[in-house]
Amino acid sequence: MKQDGAALFETHGQDLYRFAYRLSGIREIAEDAVQECFVSLMKTARPIPDPARPYLFGVVRNLVFKTLNRPTALPALRDPAIPPDQSSDVHTMLLRLPEEARAALVLISIEGFTYEEAGQILDVDPATLRVRIHRARRQLKQERGYEVTTHD
Repeated sequence: MKQDGAALFETHGQDLYRFAYRLSGIREIAEDAVQECFVSLMKTARPIPDPARPYLFGVVRNLVFKTLNRPTALPALRDPAIPPDQSSDVHTMLLRLPEEARAALVLISIEGFTYEEAGQILDVDPATLRVRIHRARRQLKQERGYEVTTHD
């Protein structure tokens, strides 16, 4: 199992970190979520669903939001260094979206998941995702004039 976990980390680790960072805006939370995901996979004897990618994204999403919803979620670290692929304005706007909308928007518009895959990760119907994406896009456009498209 450890070798499978290592191979999964090599394949998905960077994508999972980028996703966790975009959800949390805090480098330490993103790193911890990805690490905790893979440590728990290596400790458990449960088989990893195939395909593994949606399952891993779901686990990391849950870990990020679990940490953010704790009262001690490091509020002083809310102003992290912005990765090179994000402008500070766009990143700040993503963090202002509600958790459900942010997760849906990042999975579909940034990470390139289909509505069906994102629905599996978030455990919601694809139609619900379309509504969340629409509302998130509308909020971004109203507040700053940002247009966000999907990979459809």
